[in-house]
Amino acid sequence: MSRVTTRRAVLSAVAGAASAAVMVGAAPAASAVPRDGVSAPYGPFPPHLLEAEQLLGYLDLLVWEAGNNQYRYPAPPGQPNVPDQMTWGGPGDPASYRNLAQCASFQTGLLKHSYPQWATDGFFAQYFGSTSPQAWQYHRMFTGRHGAVPHFTPVSTIDDLQVGDLIALDDKDRKPGDTDTGHMMLVRRRGGTYHGVGEQAGSTQHAVQVVDCTKTPHGVYGVGDYSSYPDSRITKSGAWPGGGFGHLMLYADTVTGAFTGIRWSVNSSVFNPITERAIAAAHVS
Repeated sequence: MSRVTTRRAVLSAVAGAASAAVMVGAAPAASAVPRDGVSAPYGPFPPHLLEAEQLLGYLDLLVWEAGNNQYRYPAPPGQPNVPDQMTWGGPGDPASYRNLAQCASFQTGLLKHSYPQWATDGFFAQYFGSTSPQAWQYHRMFTGRHGAVPHFTPVSTIDDLQVGDLIALDDKDRKPGDTDTGHMMLVRRRGGTYHGVGEQAGSTQHAVQVVDCTKTPHGVYGVGDYSSYPDSRITKSGAWPGGGFGHLMLYADTVTGAFTGIRWSVNSSVFNPITERAIAAAHVS
């Protein structure tokens, strides 16, 4: 009798183990559900945004006075320009990281570092007309009106704007030879609609958290809704030029979703329509 009981116990144990194996096998599919449910404004981060997070995350561990994170100003007349310096350093060593770039060259550097298989000098020269395109050159190709560019898909409405997309601004009052031709930004998060100051008839404001390298960080400390839409380069004592995270107010047509203008920050009093600062965006793949 004991032998029968033991056999039944063994069979029961085997059945239990088989059942557990089925459950274990099903676990990966179940674990994918929360990831599938991540809403569009928050991720997942593509490689170039992950690399930006690493670079700027380490640099944020240093005081600004260390000089490892700066905006590269044009050289004075008659002097050669200092080349960009974007260095991803060693693990646990913030001082080995470096950023010295302008708005467009910062994004180009991120792409070259993240996608060495295709984001080469030859690629940018072929499709953008320069190994280090300016903002207006990115804007021109992001509109989609000048031919297709591999790895870049134009984005024309706010609903299609995703984490990791690039936004290019083309200043319409720029002059030939200007080095400051607009601005380049990388979308870090979409922060939803904003209904505070700066309303424009027929358009809706959308708060967009961006990654960029700028001489003018986004906002003024402590003014209006700044605490809800801050910039990592702004402190109580002032604002620091260089790479960081800030918030832009992006306007879109309330009906069509097409971009209609920007405000540089949540507390900026200046609205720039697309007739002054043209907007184009693109998805990177």
